[in-house]
Amino acid sequence: MYQQNDGLWYFRYKDENGKWRTYSTHTRDESVAMELENHFKLTKDLLRNPKTIEDLISIFSDSKRNPERLDSKITGKSYGERHSEEVARNMRDLLSMLKAKSMVWSIKLNKLTRLDCKLIMTMIHKEWGNTSKANKMFSQFKRCLTYASEQGWLDASPAIGMSDIKVEQEKEVIPMTPNDIAEIISRPNLFRYSYPACNGKTESLREGRMEEDYTMFCLLAYTGMRRAEAAALTSGQICNGIYRGRTFHYIEVNRAFKDESWNEIGKPKWNLCRSIPICEELYSILKPYIKKDPEAPLFPGYKKTRFVQFFERLKDNAKIDGVIFEDEEAFAMLSPHKLRHALNTNLLAEQGVEEGKVSENMVAEYLSWEHQDQSKMQRRYTHMVASRLLPVTDLISKIYSRKIESSILTVSAL
Repeated sequence: MYQQNDGLWYFRYKDENGKWRTYSTHTRDESVAMELENHFKLTKDLLRNPKTIEDLISIFSDSKRNPERLDSKITGKSYGERHSEEVARNMRDLLSMLKAKSMVWSIKLNKLTRLDCKLIMTMIHKEWGNTSKANKMFSQFKRCLTYASEQGWLDASPAIGMSDIKVEQEKEVIPMTPNDIAEIISRPNLFRYSYPACNGKTESLREGRMEEDYTMFCLLAYTGMRRAEAAALTSGQICNGIYRGRTFHYIEVNRAFKDESWNEIGKPKWNLCRSIPICEELYSILKPYIKKDPEAPLFPGYKKTRFVQFFERLKDNAKIDGVIFEDEEAFAMLSPHKLRHALNTNLLAEQGVEEGKVSENMVAEYLSWEHQDQSKMQRRYTHMVASRLLPVTDLISKIYSRKIESSILTVSAL
C-alpha cells in the first residue's frame, strides 16, 4: 500500500487474468485504508462470479466470510454476528437438503428461473413446514439472489416479489405463575444430584455446583436476564447506588457471550446495554459469589449445556419429591427463556401496573425488549437509569418473595 501526491492511499492486486491492477481507497486515513485493503483481500475470492446455486449458497455458509457481514464493517450497516451465524446455519442446511433431494443445486445462475425458485421454496416447506426456520431460510435465499444481482452476477433476481413461507401461529406460551416460581426458589434442594457420588471430593464438587445452579436460577427468575448475559456476569457489574436516601444494588448488563461456542464476549442482544436494580433477596444470594476483582466472573466455566442439565435435574427432582405446581404444563416447559417471559407476564399482570407505579415501558426497559417502532434517537433519550426502575424491582420482590426467606436460610446451610 502506498500514498500518492494527492494524499490518497492506493494498493495493487492481481486480477483473474493475472494482470496487476491499482485500487484507490479514496481516503487519506492510513488506518481506514488498511482496513479497506484487508476487506478487499478477504472478499476478492468471494466476489468472483459464482457459477451455480451451490457456489452462491456456499459463499453465505461461512459466517466469518459472509460478504454482507464484511461489507457492513465498511458501510456501518447493522449485520450482527449472530445473524451471520444464523444465515450460515440455514444456508448449510439448505444446501445439504438440495443435494440430498434434487439436482437443483447444480443449476447455472444465468439459467436460474422463477420456476426453479418456486421449486426450492416448495422443497423447503416440505422439509420444515410452516416454521420460523423455513420462513427465514427462504427469505435468506432470496437475499442471496438479490446480493448476486447487486454484484452483477445476475441481471435481476428471479425471486423478486415472491412471497415468504407463512409461519403458522405457534402454540401460546404459558408462563409459570408467581407462586410456582416462588415455590422453586424456596426449595434449593431441587437442584441436587440424585445419583450417589463416587467419593467425598465429587460430593463436595456437586454441592458447589448445586449452589451455583440455584443461584443462577434465582438470577434468571428475579431479573429476566438472558442466559448469555447471566453466564458472562462479572463482579464489577454488580454496583451500589443511592436514590433519595435509599441504598440499592444494581447490575450493569453490558456484556454477553456471543458466538456459538460461548468463547467470545460482546455486547448484549441488539447491542442494548441497561442498568437494572435488583432486590435485596437476590443480592443476598449473589453476595457470596462477588469477588474483589471486578473482572472475576461470578459463574466461571458456565456453558450452554450446564443450563440444560440443571433445568432437567430440577424437573426430575420436583417429580421425585412430589412437588405440586399450580400449572404443571408450564413447569414441564420451563427454560431460561421461559423464566424471562414469565417475569414479563407476571409484572404486567400485577396490581402495581394498574396503579400506575410500573408502566409497560418500564418493564420493557428492565427486560431490554427491542422496540421496533422506536428509533435509535428515541431509545437514547428514553433510556432509564437504574434508580428510575426501582419500582420494577419492588414489584418483583413482591411477587416472588413468598418463601424466599426460608430459602436463603436453607441454601446458606448447604
